[in-house]
Amino acid sequence: MLKAALLMTLLAAPVAAQEWQRFEDSDAGYSIEVPADFVPSDDGLGFVRPGKVQKIMIWSGSASGSFEAAVSSENAVLESDAWAISGQTVTPRWAEVSGIKGIQTFTQRMIVLCDGAGYAAFRAEYSVADAVEMESVIAGLTRSLQASC
Repeated sequence: MLKAALLMTLLAAPVAAQEWQRFEDSDAGYSIEVPADFVPSDDGLGFVRPGKVQKIMIWSGSASGSFEAAVSSENAVLESDAWAISGQTVTPRWAEVSGIKGIQTFTQRMIVLCDGAGYAAFRAEYSVADAVEMESVIAGLTRSLQASC
């Protein structure tokens, strides 16, 4: 029993010790932290983990009309790119959507910004085989995505 507890502590240590870099968009009014081992992508649209099929995209947009309409619009973009949406939770202040395309999966989170007229979002895309490895990354992204009120 003690060996199992020690092993779990040792296995969890690298996750807890992971360094994060802060990304802030003061014009839009939000910030998020990204794991330090993700580097800017060549296309300039997000961050990638070298040697892995793992990408994080971060953006903001207008929630003209309503936040729910913005979520629906983002979902339409995903579906037009052949993503099959497999889960969704929408609240008045945040939304989370997940889905799959072939052997790739994604998690996307959107939050309402302080002015109520905009949103900030991230989408993590990764191989289904990396799902367990990405759990702590997605938890950290979710925890750190915040409006700058």
